[in-house]
Amino acid sequence: MSPQGMWALKVLEEYNTRPAKRLRGSLAAAMYDEASGKEYSREGLELGAVMEVLQNYLLIIDDVMDRSALRRGLPTVHELYKTTRKVSEHEAGMMAINVGLLAEQIAGIMTAHIRVDVQRLVHMSGVIHHNIAVTGLGQIDDLCRASERPPTEAAVLHTYEQKSSYYTFINPLACGLALTGRDDANHDVERFGKPAGVAFQLHDDWLGIFGASDVTGKANLDDIQEGKYTLLVQQALERLEGAERAAFQKIIGNSSATADDLRFVQDVLESSGAAAYVRTRLETCAVQAKQAAREATAWRSGFGEQLCELVDYAVERTW
Repeated sequence: MSPQGMWALKVLEEYNTRPAKRLRGSLAAAMYDEASGKEYSREGLELGAVMEVLQNYLLIIDDVMDRSALRRGLPTVHELYKTTRKVSEHEAGMMAINVGLLAEQIAGIMTAHIRVDVQRLVHMSGVIHHNIAVTGLGQIDDLCRASERPPTEAAVLHTYEQKSSYYTFINPLACGLALTGRDDANHDVERFGKPAGVAFQLHDDWLGIFGASDVTGKANLDDIQEGKYTLLVQQALERLEGAERAAFQKIIGNSSATADDLRFVQDVLESSGAAAYVRTRLETCAVQAKQAAREATAWRSGFGEQLCELVDYAVERTW
């Protein structure tokens, strides 16, 4: 193996073992155990590991797309390559994308080695590919968002469902069920997962602007400098007028935005009512998700209550 290949594997190992929530992996493992009647099963844990490697594949690509310098408080893959090898932005980005694709293939190899009936494994693999493809479509839509061509609230929320709901909640739950041979619970999974994912992403957006960067592990200016078109931004632009709107639009997407610009954006989001609206929308989605978790027949009531606790954590976390 070349030195570059060895570097890629070493970076992947470090990236995958950074302190993180492990939400998706834990959810998949727990769903498999719930559906199979096992506890801390080898199959569930192996599936959870697949979910985490897939998550990191998506994050590495997303970091390049967002031009983020930090992930989990440490340099992103493209930043690591750029600073250690003294290469161009383009080469660093291409290296990170290839490292991400390597992670995706490793997740596929790991999936193939889960010791379950082959038909269940094939079915579960199809579920993964479907849900990650939906996530990819959300990434495409997200890439094309900008404050100069603002979409509607419904379009923003639809992208949130594609990007966050599917790979954060729907995919782990659906895969955990599919690995046990269950394919009759899609309605319950989506009824819970869609609002849970939207609530999760809305809180993530709020943390991106108002959170403590030393806790979140990501700079507050990242979303602003990238021009990330969140529901916060969409709602602010609907409410702002004249010079204030023009000033806000000039900052969103400005790669040279400063700490003073961040404070201006924070003040405008609060004073315009955009922040309050998003928090209300978030709370509504959380209530819908918890109701769906309690009414589902795909899992027992105790597991439904655990999902409700997970939703509470998702919208109250500080990182």
